[in-house]
Formats: sequence, C-alpha cells, structure tokens
Amino acid sequence: MKKWFISFLLSSIFVLVLCIFINFFLDPIGVFNKDYICSDYSKDARFLKIAYLDKNFKKFNSYILGGSKAGALQVSTANTLVKGSSFYNLWIPDGDFYDYEKIVQYIIAHYEVKNILLEISVYEMGHFGPSDIPAKRLHPNLTEDTKVSFYGKYLILNLSHSLSYFQSLLQRNFAEQKIYKVEDGSTVYDE
Repeated sequence: MKKWFISFLLSSIFVLVLCIFINFFLDPIGVFNKDYICSDYSKDARFLKIAYLDKNFKKFNSYILGGSKAGALQVSTANTLVKGSSFYNLWIPDGDFYDYEKIVQYIIAHYEVKNILLEISVYEMGHFGPSDIPAKRLHPNLTEDTKVSFYGKYLILNLSHSLSYFQSLLQRNFAEQKIYKVEDGSTVYDE
C-alpha cells in the first residue's frame, strides 16, 4: 500500500512538472514571451498589448478601445482625423464593458491620455465580468490577481491548448487564425 501511494505521488508530480514544462516552453497563449516561436505576434491581445504599452507608452497619447469591430479601425486614419494624436489600437477580441472599464482605469492612471475612441456594439451590452477562459484573462496589472497566481494559471493550463498550438505550428496553419501585431495594436493575417 505504501509503495503504491509513493508511486502514485511521484507519477502525479511528474505529470504536473511535465505539464508546466510544456505550457511554459510552447506558451500557447503568449504570456511568457517566447519570441522564438512567434516573435511579433500573439494570440493573447489582452496580456501582450498592456505589457507592450507598459514599456512603450510614451509613443502614444490616444487609444482606440473596443471589441473586434474596433480592430478594423486604422491607427493611421485616427491619427489623421484627430490632429496631434498618436493612437494605439487597444482593441481586444470578445471584449466587454468589464474589460474596457479596467483598461481605461489603468491607462488613465499610468499613461498620458489625450483621447479614447471607444467602439460599442450590441455584444458588449449583454456581457460584463471577468472571464476564466485563458485567452480572455486581463493582464494582472489591471486586476486584483497577483502575478504568481496569474502565471500559475497558465503553467497548469489544460495541455490541449499547448498541443493544438503545437500542431498548428507544425502545420503552419495560421491562415484562418487571427494574429495580433503588438507594435500598433492592429490585426494582421498570415497569408
């Protein structure tokens, strides 16, 4: 009985460490900045855009914010229409008012903000609140979550995310997958 318990415990620890290792090195959501896999692009716009802006906020003084429809708005057009502005497209997929509220509170408190262009559609009116879906979690700077807790959730993420991401890397099947260019917040498609 004691031998069985020790074998079970060691096997469980091995599986957990293997899961952590795979999730960290494949980084399917993009929170560990694995540049060797996907350098300028990421699946997790909520996390990487804030991480990018925290280092580069002085380049921008205006922000486009909203759901996927805001992703179609061109930064260059906004800069032309609003003189003296340097826009960043901070759109996020499946965003709702909870996301927008947290983001606006954060950027106003930490960056110089002249303009916020907020796109609102019917979808946002029916949703409000934090999400447990891995690709919809906000950056820990925007929430009450500690960084240890935030990163820990991604380290023990279901391996199906990492394995499907790995499969798409092997097949280079990015044609139908949205990829977010972090430098200006725009959406691009790998053709």
